[in-house]
Amino acid sequence: MARLIIHIDGAPDRVRELEDKPYLVGRGPENDIVLAHPSVSTRHCLIELREEGLLVRDLGSTNGTELDGRPILEAFAQSGQVLRIGSVECRVEGVSPRVSIPVWQPPAPPELAPGEKPCVNHPERPASMECSHCHRLFCGPCIHLMQRQGGVLHKLCPVCSHPCIPMKGMNEAGTPGRLAKFLGRIIPKTGTMRILGRGERR
Repeated sequence: MARLIIHIDGAPDRVRELEDKPYLVGRGPENDIVLAHPSVSTRHCLIELREEGLLVRDLGSTNGTELDGRPILEAFAQSGQVLRIGSVECRVEGVSPRVSIPVWQPPAPPELAPGEKPCVNHPERPASMECSHCHRLFCGPCIHLMQRQGGVLHKLCPVCSHPCIPMKGMNEAGTPGRLAKFLGRIIPKTGTMRILGRGERR
């Protein structure tokens, strides 16, 4: 338990245990810790347990406050250090910094655009396919692809293995991009790729 060992010349040492609350220290009887010594101001300093240690804040005292012989206005004291309040020595015991380990929180997934629905496996990605049987929604990488040699490519649900179909709006014709235009020039409608000659223009 945190405590102060208070030493005043000509009097036996006394122990004051500290709780997690602020304490006013001074010569006046209204203080939480009364130090009846003429070198101590009426309201000399404030002490309070914090995570960093024992906070000591001088309240504009006449004779000042020291920590291990150094004058301070505000500082954190740890076990083994000595506060000098006026001419009164107070040894700090049972005080050490409290180490707190923050709880890691995974970042929230990015918000989807209005009208988009999330993939059941990857909520941060918009779904593009819907199972025709269980009606779950998936993004492209989740879909299982199966194709027999020379056959049609099947897009299957990763849960129930039934066919998946593109969601509304995902298979509508749009403006072809550069790649689509380029492939349209080198691949004839027969479905076979034509290799351009060295001098042939694309």
